[in-house]
Amino acid sequence: MERLAEAITLIQRCWHADDYFTHAGEYFQSFFYLYTKPNPPIPLLCAANGPRTARVAGMQADGFCCVGVSPEDFEQRLLPAFVAGATSAGRNPDTMQKIVWVPTTYHPDRGEATRAARLEAGVLVHGALGRITDPREMEALGASVSDEEIRRASCVASTADEIVAYFRAYADAGATHVVWGDLSPEPDLVPQLARDEVIPALRAA
Repeated sequence: MERLAEAITLIQRCWHADDYFTHAGEYFQSFFYLYTKPNPPIPLLCAANGPRTARVAGMQADGFCCVGVSPEDFEQRLLPAFVAGATSAGRNPDTMQKIVWVPTTYHPDRGEATRAARLEAGVLVHGALGRITDPREMEALGASVSDEEIRRASCVASTADEIVAYFRAYADAGATHVVWGDLSPEPDLVPQLARDEVIPALRAA
């Protein structure tokens, strides 16, 4: 957490410093100057799947993004920590981005959608990300994950209405943005579905 906080400070200083500067921190030792600054300024978002990181994001970043969490977990565990961090630093959490990345597989055949989601289901096995580096092994591990677990962690849909309901649950939980992470087995089906059905329904809501 300390290294993350220091990294955010260093990045922000890099973006705004008027001249060369030396950073002598606990985790980073740097001397540089960024000639081409981001213009207009871009938001610095922090990945946060736990309350400690969400609190750091609230204190120092411009928003946070999580993945693989339920709407309930987002609303009851992450968002309060983010808001508390922002408030403690004198910042307004209402103006900051709260983003959820939703892995989504769509196919009119529910079985096909589920099979596509299973390709990345190995990441749901506790400890897998910390010990497995071979993607083939990770894919094989996905066979041990139940369909129910997959559906809890991602949006597996065979209709536009299912996608709309899944995304709405996060908006209702306080997310300002939902990132549609598409893992569909036939991705060419998705743009028209998004344009004609999902996006209009979300806008109407």
